[in-house]
Amino acid sequence: MEMDKCDRCDQPATVHGIHINLDNDEQMEVHLCSEHAVQAGWPDPANVPVSPFQVNGIPCNTPEEAAALSIVSNLRGTANFIRLRGRMPDSVEELEEGMALHEPFPTVEINDSELRKALDFMDETIQLFETQGRTPADNA
Repeated sequence: MEMDKCDRCDQPATVHGIHINLDNDEQMEVHLCSEHAVQAGWPDPANVPVSPFQVNGIPCNTPEEAAALSIVSNLRGTANFIRLRGRMPDSVEELEEGMALHEPFPTVEINDSELRKALDFMDETIQLFETQGRTPADNA
């Protein structure tokens, strides 16, 4: 089995990932040595617990756990943005704005009943994940 080399030098790659461009959903494989991974903003492999999957630097044991954590991170960012701006995010940048927020932050009153219902569902899903480590089951 041939070992991947760093995309920037000839050293063995110790970080392997997929970079996803959120603007156009293009995916690109990334293979970096420890030094270039740290320079690119990836966690230092020497300081990261061994785990087959990671989401935002958080180790996950299964693809299902990684997928659920990704969904919950996006829901939290969306809910934060709604609380801050009183509407759904319209772009990746606005979602990222919501994901960067940490309580306490200023909030607005949500008067739109459909938006309130969506926000309540997001909060319930986030709480379910935080307490039970899962997202709601599909009952269809």
